[in-house]
Amino acid sequence: MVNVLGEAALYPKPEPVKVIDPEPTTCCGILFTWPKSTLIVYLYECGERFVFYGLKGILILYLLKNVGFSPLTAGLIFNIFLALSYIIPFLGGYLADGIFGRFFTIFWFSIIYLTGILFLVIASIFPMGHPVHPWLDIFGIAILTVGNGVIKPSVTVFGVDQLKPHHLSMISIFFALFYIFIQIGGILGTAIVPSFVAMPCMGQQSCFPFAFGITFLVLLVCMFAFSAGSCLYQPIPPIPGVFAKVINTVKIALYVKVKGIGTTREHWLDYYLNIHDCTKHLECIQAAKARAPGSPPNCPQAKFIDDVKNFFALQNILAPVILFWALYEQQSSRWMVQARQMDAQLSPTFFLLPQHMPIFFGILLIILIPIFQFLIYPILAGCGIRLTYLKRMIIGGLFAVMAFILAGIIQMGLNQTMPATPSAGQASLAVINAFPKGCRLVVADVPGYVTPAVIPAGLGLTDNPLAARQEAYQVPVGASSRINPGIQMNGSCSGRGFVRYPMDLNSGDSKIIVVLPQGIFSQPTVTTKPTEGLISSGISINFLIPCKFLPEDFKKSDICSTLASGLNSLTPYNGPLAVCRTNPNATTPCDPTDPTGFYQWEAPTDQMALKAFPPVGDKPQGKATLSHYADGIIGPGPFSVYYVKPGATPAAPAQYVAVENSDFAINGMGGVYVLTIGLADSVLVDDTVANVQAFHQLSPPNYMSIVWQIPQYVLTAVAEIMFAITGLEFVYTQSAPPLKAFSMAFWMANIGFGDLCVIIVQMINPFSNMAYEFFAFAIALFLVLLLMTYMSLSYPYANYTGLDEEEQGLLDVPPDVGADNEGFVNTLVTRL
Repeated sequence: MVNVLGEAALYPKPEPVKVIDPEPTTCCGILFTWPKSTLIVYLYECGERFVFYGLKGILILYLLKNVGFSPLTAGLIFNIFLALSYIIPFLGGYLADGIFGRFFTIFWFSIIYLTGILFLVIASIFPMGHPVHPWLDIFGIAILTVGNGVIKPSVTVFGVDQLKPHHLSMISIFFALFYIFIQIGGILGTAIVPSFVAMPCMGQQSCFPFAFGITFLVLLVCMFAFSAGSCLYQPIPPIPGVFAKVINTVKIALYVKVKGIGTTREHWLDYYLNIHDCTKHLECIQAAKARAPGSPPNCPQAKFIDDVKNFFALQNILAPVILFWALYEQQSSRWMVQARQMDAQLSPTFFLLPQHMPIFFGILLIILIPIFQFLIYPILAGCGIRLTYLKRMIIGGLFAVMAFILAGIIQMGLNQTMPATPSAGQASLAVINAFPKGCRLVVADVPGYVTPAVIPAGLGLTDNPLAARQEAYQVPVGASSRINPGIQMNGSCSGRGFVRYPMDLNSGDSKIIVVLPQGIFSQPTVTTKPTEGLISSGISINFLIPCKFLPEDFKKSDICSTLASGLNSLTPYNGPLAVCRTNPNATTPCDPTDPTGFYQWEAPTDQMALKAFPPVGDKPQGKATLSHYADGIIGPGPFSVYYVKPGATPAAPAQYVAVENSDFAINGMGGVYVLTIGLADSVLVDDTVANVQAFHQLSPPNYMSIVWQIPQYVLTAVAEIMFAITGLEFVYTQSAPPLKAFSMAFWMANIGFGDLCVIIVQMINPFSNMAYEFFAFAIALFLVLLLMTYMSLSYPYANYTGLDEEEQGLLDVPPDVGADNEGFVNTLVTRL
């Protein structure tokens, strides 16, 4: 018999259900209702982030100093570690949703994580060259990477699972607090773990066993706390075979659509229903038996197809997120490069160093997150401005665009003060006068220049954009060229008169010619700002003092005994040298523990050719060398150069003897300098000869304060709050319960792909100017945000609160289902 009243008569709508679990709206209500189990999850995540950021801060240094890898190999292993940490979460999502469940996935893979760290603790006990290296190190890094990657998506989802799915405001608060604990763990790990490396222990200069051991103990305590709270948790059991079911549904839907079986459907996944028969499907039969009398029919397969559609819609809308993370990761790479070009000294005693900026950024996030969560968002809602998830994310992306535009503007200002590199077809050439007072050099016959340059004693031709000084020669050379400049020595120049110095210059070269009483030499120059150390400037030393002019103790040293006869009398000392900050109140002249006031070379970086002057006349004799000590890193202040005599035993202190007339001073940070120390007469004379020195600036110190970087960090913090935290909440609330951890893995994979984008761009290096790079990233993200805005017009918000529309009305649940993105887009386009 046909029911003429239709399905509504067969399944009359039940009476409205009285909801007995409304979400609390007051602070006291939220505190009283808040599940205590989340506090354990917060503790675990804080500890795990401490471990991850601690390992991240010391891993490259460990691979260099203890394992003995080259910088290239160490950097490659580190980048693989980071990339896999955000790709392996796919495995974690699969295991958490479909095999072990979220609790046991976290538990078992925390043990694997701990095992990997334990291997590093054991390996770090042994010195470089021991047979355990590098295999035990690589094995430990591989194991901890798997453990870290698998638990990443599970912890986040497991924590939110402790809340009711329709308590959306509390879920939002959870993610805000969760992010705060991530920042606390990251800040502590970044600050504490590397500090242990600086301590000597177990006969090694760096205490890596203790640093790795701290991370092991922290994670062990957090894992025990997480396990002890198991009786408090609200577990969500896994659904075995859920991923096979997704794949099977997709495969059948595509097959039916391609073959044209059945009726036309609006969505390609709905084609599965053309061959679906509820009377023959086990899940549908079981659902029909369990259905309450009078309730409408419910097809589990149709519901599952909706879940899969939501999953694909979510991944589609999140595809542009990759570029946001590519910009975000610039903080730890390109922004650090920019910071090292800036002045970190805020007062005579306080420095805001580049390595402090990540910690500053974390503190900034901890301050701003509660302000947005409990002040800005409620005020906007009270004014009738309700931001859906996608609206928040798009606005947050715009803040990131503004941050990079500002970074580009600052970089343009910095570029105006950086030493200019020679353009194609040119070479840069400077001349330094290292004669004592009273001797002037007149340099002529340089191609492209008619007027001779006059250089007083102790000075040189200097390029300093800050002082608008452009003195170095820019010589036109084509691909290469041989030049023969003439140098006239006037005044008290040890009897010297005129000399020519033929030399080769190639396109792009930067070189200096140094003229001193001993002779004349040239060398390439490096003006790149130092990238290591604390308040650092770069220093190189050209040392021309032969052993026969050294203090008596050093004349008898093993180094000098091999240089004492014949033509080797021209050979300079080539043993250990140190530069030490001058301190009249110090009991010893040098303090090797002072990171900014001491630097020691064990031997010269290389030996360079010197065209030596004879005792009388101008014609260089040749057959001489000088010791070049390169790439020293020191801080500001007065310094002197010292000969170093190592202690007879490890317990005996080294002896430091000052080099005559070697004092110099450095102001600020970021400058690059060369110090030349030689004799005031020919090296061939037998009499006692005084020392001469010339201190020359190759690159000026940083002038723009690092404070100018703070606004771009503030904008990026706002961007992260509105984009990243909202993104976590968006992914969780828009994912079907069986696929939440796997969906979270996709979100984290976007971070990894963003890192990969940065690596690729840096390898290709398409930008000669870092400012252009920042502007290009900002434009690219803006275009992606426009695409994301357009895609949001058709995004169907899903409802996984477990409530129908009537129950949502009773609970005042925000109606994100079918949220009006179009009005937001129209407003945005109108303003643009």
